[in-house]
Amino acid sequence: MTVKKLSGELENFISKVNNDKGAENLEQGLKFLAENRKKLGVIELPSGLKYKILREGDREIPTAKYKIRCHYHGTLTNSTVFDNSVQRSQPAVSPVNGVIKCRVQALQLLSTGSKWNY
Repeated sequence: MTVKKLSGELENFISKVNNDKGAENLEQGLKFLAENRKKLGVIELPSGLKYKILREGDREIPTAKYKIRCHYHGTLTNSTVFDNSVQRSQPAVSPVNGVIKCRVQALQLLSTGSKWNY
């Protein structure tokens, strides 16, 4: 087998594995969202954003123009932690409108000092 043919076969194999994994991830994600929707205290917005208020803050609510400083704990649907600013002892600092879309929406709903799970 030539290197070119072997390379093509390897690319096809990797593509199939990635497609299979993508379908599996989508299925797991949809199952997680359906189960999460049923949990006590979870609020779902028309956009699909789901959140639960763990502690309500008592200060102002940031707008898109604000720069925020916050700790976060990122997990996958199977609870595997992929990022944790508390463990790094360094809160994230970013403009409210400089993060992913669902987080921009959530940040403009929670008051300063709040703790949410979303």
